[in-house]
Amino acid sequence: MFRRVFAIALACLVFSETISGTNVFFVSPAGNDSNAGSIQSPFLTLQKAFDMLSPGDTVFLRDGVYKAVGHQYANNFIKDKSGTAESPIVLMAYNDETPVIDGSDFPYSATTDPSMAVILMWNVSHVVVDGLVVRNGPRTGIHFVGQCEDVIVRNCLVEDCLGPGIGVGGFDAPYTLCKNVVITQNTVVNCAQLFREAVSLRWVEGFEVSHNRVMNVVKECIDVKSGCSDGRIFNNTIVEGGDVSIYIDAGFSNTSVLKNIHVYDNSIVNPHGVGIAIASEEGNEGYGIHVYNNLIYDYNGGQGAGIKIAKNSASGNDGYIHDVFVCNNTVYGRGQQGFYVNLGGVANIVFRNNISVNNASQMALNTANGVNPDEVVIENNLFCGAVSYIGLNAVVVEDVGVVFENAGAGDFHLRENSPAIDAGTSATAPETDAEGRMRPFGDGYDIGCYEFVTASPLRSGLRARTLKNVRMKF
Repeated sequence: MFRRVFAIALACLVFSETISGTNVFFVSPAGNDSNAGSIQSPFLTLQKAFDMLSPGDTVFLRDGVYKAVGHQYANNFIKDKSGTAESPIVLMAYNDETPVIDGSDFPYSATTDPSMAVILMWNVSHVVVDGLVVRNGPRTGIHFVGQCEDVIVRNCLVEDCLGPGIGVGGFDAPYTLCKNVVITQNTVVNCAQLFREAVSLRWVEGFEVSHNRVMNVVKECIDVKSGCSDGRIFNNTIVEGGDVSIYIDAGFSNTSVLKNIHVYDNSIVNPHGVGIAIASEEGNEGYGIHVYNNLIYDYNGGQGAGIKIAKNSASGNDGYIHDVFVCNNTVYGRGQQGFYVNLGGVANIVFRNNISVNNASQMALNTANGVNPDEVVIENNLFCGAVSYIGLNAVVVEDVGVVFENAGAGDFHLRENSPAIDAGTSATAPETDAEGRMRPFGDGYDIGCYEFVTASPLRSGLRARTLKNVRMKF
């Protein structure tokens, strides 16, 4: 599944450079919907171009602001129109221009229908959205609903939406799966102002959420939930995140099981709430969740754990979370726990090769909530500060200065002679570190998200080898 997603992404990258579809339409704020839609005679509205689409068509948007409302659920609406694997439908900025699709003129109402969006796509496949600025979503900025497949959103700026900036899945037909979704290289700012998440996936099978920047969010930042499976969340940067920066939620008990999710190589800076949470809010099952090589650091002492297996149920039904592997992460400066389990319905939860320093508590289990310590493996972690559960083969230090190059300046690479060097275990360790270096680099596996190397060029960004399609070893 992962290879298929990347094959789709690569094909669409090539396609954007060599447009080969049936028709090419142009839209401009200086155009007219009575025009032919050519570069010399562009349409005025995006909706006009959408209504003309056939498989393989491309819509180029010229510079300017687009505020027209074309549908009761969206400023711009596409339904039942799709490309093919060889010729996707592409919506993109023309050359280096900056088209802005603005939802501020959408007639706001008291309805809570989350499908209202600036751009809403329903039952589409083989669609690429590339290089657009989308703002002021009445609910969502860019939203895919229904039975969608093989869709990509990339290089977009989405900002100031009441709900998700980018949403995929489920609201019109709750248990219909979307498949093969790529959300990459976007910037999402000040979204999820009133509800849900800045980047939201529900009932999605096969996905990649990568290389995005998410900032200034009140609620959850990146959330995959309710039956999502076979997906990866990696190389994202989240700054000033809200309730949870990355949230993996098994969701409702009558949906598909959430499974096979990899969360790695992400940087989470000054989160207000939890850094990474894994939960089942309404009683569903989740398993096969791998969290590794993530860096979470907080200079403000935000109230939340770094990485948490979370009891977040509103119904009282906690569900069942099992086979979770939390390995080679670095957590610094949290106002609560570095690593925490307070969900009672868990089995085979593994914490290995992690660094937890200068948090209020480094590692804690809430047995009062029914957590059975026998179901939680804690091995080869490094702690500095108060810790409730040390586990096996722990490295305990009193001075964080011996661990990192310069934690105060945001440099969490291991310093020479750090006690984290060669102190890890190979069991369930990732094959590379957060910057793509092979593990182990020296005599043994290092603890934390970075493998120590002595060669200075690697510190400046050159990598011995990069394997982003990395798998955990079991």
